[in-house]
Amino acid sequence: MLTNRYFLYLDILGFTELVKKQNGAIINDLYEVVASLHANNHDSFKVVVFSDTIVVYNVEGGNSPREASYLIMYLCEFVRDLMHRLTGRGIFFRAVITYGDFTHYELNGIPCFFGNALVDAHNSEKELKAIGIFIRKDICVNCDIFKYLDFNETYNFVFVTQALDEIEVWGSDGFPIPSELIEDTDAKWYIFPELDHISNMHLGANDADYSESVKAKYRASWDMYCKQYPNLTAQLAASNNDMTSISPSVKWQEVIDRHPEDCSYAIQTRVEF
Repeated sequence: MLTNRYFLYLDILGFTELVKKQNGAIINDLYEVVASLHANNHDSFKVVVFSDTIVVYNVEGGNSPREASYLIMYLCEFVRDLMHRLTGRGIFFRAVITYGDFTHYELNGIPCFFGNALVDAHNSEKELKAIGIFIRKDICVNCDIFKYLDFNETYNFVFVTQALDEIEVWGSDGFPIPSELIEDTDAKWYIFPELDHISNMHLGANDADYSESVKAKYRASWDMYCKQYPNLTAQLAASNNDMTSISPSVKWQEVIDRHPEDCSYAIQTRVEF
């Protein structure tokens, strides 16, 4: 029987080129990152990884608006978790959250999965010429934690950069902002990875080494961040992508030195074939 589920489909961009680098060491590192994600330890969700694709879907719940909101919130949280852990690795993704039938089981150890949600997400993801996470509009009514803006007729662009919401507000009075607003909490550990992600969208949109089609994807995402964070993105552009310029007195170096984080601790078993 087909079962309707809330469904996250995430594609690692530029995977073919990543495979060619360092004899696959980058991919091994990437899979360690995936193994470290909180999604793997949440009882309500199942994670499936195949090549450059990560699928996360709910195995229970979703039968009421409250449950739907909970599931969508966590799917967004999982993407935010991945974004943070990819800091310093130069790896980006495109993800969609949708809803529909999906079946997953094993036959004699062989993973089997199929469903309209998978097909629709795969086809839609290829049509979204941008970087980041998108949610289908017909389920946005239950996306009540993370902010989003219109992207096309079917999908909205989701902002999993919640740590920057206060920075945008504080920046309305101009930059730099007082360092104590950041230093008095542990906010800088969350702010920097999200600043880094947005900054990379700006850099990619203007990289002369990229083809126009690739630059257009970065530009589309940068434009979305400009709409959501006009003060912050203006500061990044004016400072030539100096992320510390938002508050130079903050001790950013200890955050910078933390990335990329080693995620090998997440490996519990590894079986070679």
